[in-house]
Amino acid sequence: MGLHDYRLHGELEATFSKDFKLLLPKVDLEMLGRKEIAERLPDEAGCYFWILVCNEIRHRIYLGRTNSIRKRVTDYSIEFQMHSPNDFKIRFFQEFVREELPGARFDLYFAPTPLEECKARETELVRLYRPVINERAAATEEEKALIKSAFGDFYSSVFKRKLL
Repeated sequence: MGLHDYRLHGELEATFSKDFKLLLPKVDLEMLGRKEIAERLPDEAGCYFWILVCNEIRHRIYLGRTNSIRKRVTDYSIEFQMHSPNDFKIRFFQEFVREELPGARFDLYFAPTPLEECKARETELVRLYRPVINERAAATEEEKALIKSAFGDFYSSVFKRKLL
C-alpha cells in the first residue's frame, strides 16, 4: 500500500466533484482558530472531507460530519486534548506530511447536509471513498507496547503528583 492507493481519480473523482465543494484551500490546521477564517465559514451541518494534494494529485485523507462546519474547523486549531486524542490525528497527519512530502497541501471540502441525515450520509461516504484515516488502524505488538508504556508513564506521573 501507498499514498497512490488513496488517489481521487476516475469515477470516484467525478462523484466527489458532485458531492463536495472546496471550502478552504491550502489549510494550515494550526491557523484555523483565527477569527477572520472562522467568520467566513457557514454555520451549517454537513459532511467534510480533508484532501491531500501532492504533485497536483488529490488523495482521500479523512471524512467526517459536523453540526457546524464553522465550529468544527476551529476545533482543529485547539491544542492536544487528553480526553479526545483521536481528534488530533489530522494534526499528526499534517505534521507527518510536512516532513515526508514537502510541498503537499491540505484542502477542505464540504457538503451541506441536513443535520438529521448527517450520520447516515457520513457512513455512506466513508464506505464509498475509504479515506486513509477513516480506516481503522491495527496496531502491531510493538506499537501496542509503546502506547501501553506511554499510558503507564502518564498515569504513574499523575498518581505521584496526586498522592505523594
